[in-house]
Amino acid sequence: MKDIATRPKPRSARRTGLMQHRQEHADVDDVTVLGTDGAGHILIAPPGRLCGWTLAVSTQLAKRTGRKFRHIDRNDDIEIGPQDTRVYLCKFPSQSVVNAIKAGRLDAIVLVDDITANVRWETETTNTDVLKALRTQTAAMVAHHAVGCSARSKLIFPVYSAPPLVTIQRIAAAFGYAADPALLRACAQATLPPRVVEATLEEAVVALAARAKAQREKKAEQAAAAAKETAASGGNKQVAVAQPPPIPAARPSAPPPPPPSKTPQPVREDKHVLPTEVAAFTEQVTSGFLAMAEGNTNVPIIWPNGIFFLGDAPNERAPPVASIVGPTRTVLYGPYLHLPPGSYDVEIEVAFMGRIDDIPFILEFHAAPNTMLAQVRMKGRRSGSYRGRFNLQVLDVKKAIEIRLIPERGAIEGQVALRELRFWIRDDVEFSA
Repeated sequence: MKDIATRPKPRSARRTGLMQHRQEHADVDDVTVLGTDGAGHILIAPPGRLCGWTLAVSTQLAKRTGRKFRHIDRNDDIEIGPQDTRVYLCKFPSQSVVNAIKAGRLDAIVLVDDITANVRWETETTNTDVLKALRTQTAAMVAHHAVGCSARSKLIFPVYSAPPLVTIQRIAAAFGYAADPALLRACAQATLPPRVVEATLEEAVVALAARAKAQREKKAEQAAAAAKETAASGGNKQVAVAQPPPIPAARPSAPPPPPPSKTPQPVREDKHVLPTEVAAFTEQVTSGFLAMAEGNTNVPIIWPNGIFFLGDAPNERAPPVASIVGPTRTVLYGPYLHLPPGSYDVEIEVAFMGRIDDIPFILEFHAAPNTMLAQVRMKGRRSGSYRGRFNLQVLDVKKAIEIRLIPERGAIEGQVALRELRFWIRDDVEFSA
């Protein structure tokens, strides 16, 4: 690993046209209808508040215009033949999709929504933690570099303050469908509750979330009823049902509950709420992906200090500074995020504290679970902050990336802080898996 004082030289954007996409398509009347030119399309809608609706709208557009379509996921390998105008719809692109976009055999259409809002949505609807939700978002963005390399790609920015028809028209234009008002309205009516067809997209999203919650609750009730019926009939079949927590019995001497307070109550800080710090590192991790999709590789993907785990306490988020006292072992590991396939210039910023001048450190990169991608050795250093640069090749979009920071020898004192890893994808390297 080389010590460095500067970043890699900036690289120019590959597709400056996409960087003006927001301004060029700010109004509905500015959306142009493009021909398919005999190419197939892939719509990528990352998991989030608009994912299901966008996929449903795209399905309706394909059905109503007679185009063949197929829903795929990252385990599906697809082959695109000449003049194949099929529509593919997915949340997570596979390696074959990435290759087809790079080769110009598929025109990519990507829904670009607020990632922080998507992370919040996933934590609330799937009861997962923030880092797992962020991991899901990176898995959905592994084709972003290929998207940015193709002049035929389209980015869709939803307009929450306008009626849903505005965003539907943008989706239709990206696919090359004629802007037929009757077609667009039919798609809106088929995918939205009637009362929000003319409302704003923000209001429609709230209505869709309420409908999805009601459907989940109905399924849970049906499953509970089926389990109760099975038990009553003496059947041997066991049905696992997620039960809500029991309601505690009221205490006879308990005073009546106080009337609702009109004073706004503070938001409870738990895994479903995105504190300022978490929102900040969500933006750091994802900003580089979004820049790639716009053809700009000058913005790195950043893994900040707060997303690693502590080796001495598996699955526990590591503190900003970790102790290395004890035998040689994995001190830090994680974060199991995904990267687009390619060759990267990686920059590390690390700080050492205490008398550890004679202890070298090993930084390993693995494609989870156990495929070694790179191993970097850092010589023993005095206390202070250091930077270094090395190369990394990512091959498989399905495998999350794990780092392991390991002191080569045991220590009786000392601390280490892995402050940041930055990933610049190299445009000057032709690379494919």
